[in-house]
Amino acid sequence: MFPMGLGQLQEEPPELVTEVVDDVTSTVSLVTNFLEQQFLALKADLWSIAGAVDLGVIFVGLALGWLLARPGRRLIEHFWAKREARAGEHARQLVLRLVFPILWLGWLWTANAVQAQFEMPAKLSLTVASLLNAWIVIQIVVSVVRDRSLAALLATIAWCAASLNI
Repeated sequence: MFPMGLGQLQEEPPELVTEVVDDVTSTVSLVTNFLEQQFLALKADLWSIAGAVDLGVIFVGLALGWLLARPGRRLIEHFWAKREARAGEHARQLVLRLVFPILWLGWLWTANAVQAQFEMPAKLSLTVASLLNAWIVIQIVVSVVRDRSLAALLATIAWCAASLNI
């Protein structure tokens, strides 16, 4: 080692291959341990009575949303056709496209409130509701923004925010 003076660089001995391998191994070990812990927590959540109830809430909401979407669309078309003929066609198409996810989301939030009253964990249904919220917001924003690249950027930002929220 040389003392550092003006214009001089301090020389360090080259790192040994074993040190690099040890660093990489310890980093990979930390990541795999974290993923293993997350998997075990998810497994414990899903393979319990509360997890089964949560999955049931998700699938019942999915079925109800699917079954009620067609009558909901017909109802919207009936009332929208009387009030506005062509002025709001773009908004009408957006609303018709979002009937199913909005019905499903309404069920999820209602069921989550009921589960909270019974002090039942609802991690999975809350995650699905958050992602569904993000999807609905993204659909609304993308339908308003005409520039495709800006819409894609906004959608990417919204998905990143939604994933960080989970």
